[in-house]
Amino acid sequence: MLDILWKLGNEPEILHGARDLTQKGQLKSDKYKNLSKPSAVGSVMSFDVFRVMQPNPIQQAASRYMHDHGVRPLNSAIKGLVQYLFAG
Repeated sequence: MLDILWKLGNEPEILHGARDLTQKGQLKSDKYKNLSKPSAVGSVMSFDVFRVMQPNPIQQAASRYMHDHGVRPLNSAIKGLVQYLFAG
């Protein structure tokens, strides 16, 4: 949940791209060839995907908190934060 909120705040183009696809009635997965179907005989398929990831301070803080305090306190803290953010 925190990761989604962080990405929406720091990478708004993700939201715009998803909104555009939704308005067109498409899914992101529709853009990729169905790899479960066999390829034509003699054809060669390969691709590389590269993405530069910027450090996610929310994920780093969550990992550190979980390491120091455990999973249950982290879940409780996230639940309290979400309730506070979306209250009333």
